[in-house]
Amino acid sequence: MGYQQKYDSLSYGQFPDDVQSLLKRAEDGDPTDVLRSEFDSLLEAKGEDVLRRANNLQHEQGRRQLLGCLATLLRIRKSHQMTVLNRSLVKSFRLNVGELSTGDRIYLEFPGKKSIEDWHYLGPFELDYAVNVESWVNTRGGQTPRHAEIFSDLYWKTKEAKVELGNQRLASEMKHAVNEVYEGEYPADVLQKDGYLNEFNVGNSPEVLLHSIFWIAIQEDFNYAKYQGRGMSRTVINRICDIGTSEFTQTESAFPDTVNIHDYPEYLNIITDDDVKGFDPDDRGELLPVEAITQSKFAIQ
Repeated sequence: MGYQQKYDSLSYGQFPDDVQSLLKRAEDGDPTDVLRSEFDSLLEAKGEDVLRRANNLQHEQGRRQLLGCLATLLRIRKSHQMTVLNRSLVKSFRLNVGELSTGDRIYLEFPGKKSIEDWHYLGPFELDYAVNVESWVNTRGGQTPRHAEIFSDLYWKTKEAKVELGNQRLASEMKHAVNEVYEGEYPADVLQKDGYLNEFNVGNSPEVLLHSIFWIAIQEDFNYAKYQGRGMSRTVINRICDIGTSEFTQTESAFPDTVNIHDYPEYLNIITDDDVKGFDPDDRGELLPVEAITQSKFAIQ
């Protein structure tokens, strides 16, 4: 795909030089005043909501990452005079934000397709971006790890740990690792501490899952800052990880080649709960079989 420009200056705790300067000024003063004076009307209502969310975060590293990402995207819009977003600008810019042990890069495409959509009172999502992983091929042929793929992977991993291995500790440690990333810990640091995650045998590597979740969490904070933010997917994942051993649907094969979400009430009830928003059981919240979600490049060996 042809991009207007590619960037390598955004990563884990790493931002463009002028954004670093902005963050320093924000630390010494009021972040809202600093960004408003720098970006003026580009900050818009959703940007203001993100700032309020960032100011309420307890994890300083996570707070700084959220502010740095916000300032970086606004900087791109300002430098390219993108005062109004339209269809021709979708995915104009590629931001390489990380690299996996396989050598594959994690990258963002900005603006995302939701940036031009108006979903009643929710949109448009001016700060939306797409999270992509090189060599990833999702169930729709793209390089974006879908929510349904991540949820399904963690469902099967939790089942493997609790039912097949009888290893409650492994299931608990996976949940703990995911929540550390949601809090703002860098995936590489979590993986370095938690080498036991390699004990899983199904699905994709914890590395690719945690790196994907890190950037998806920020995306959700951008798009739904006034509402659940990253709590949208975090709530679902925590409930999946909390499924009890006896609650898992028993099948002839522990990891069948085909599944119907309606045959798995322990999963369906999570996705359709009144507290869970935005995950249709036939789309973003569907349950996919292990075979469908496992990537050849990222499969656990």
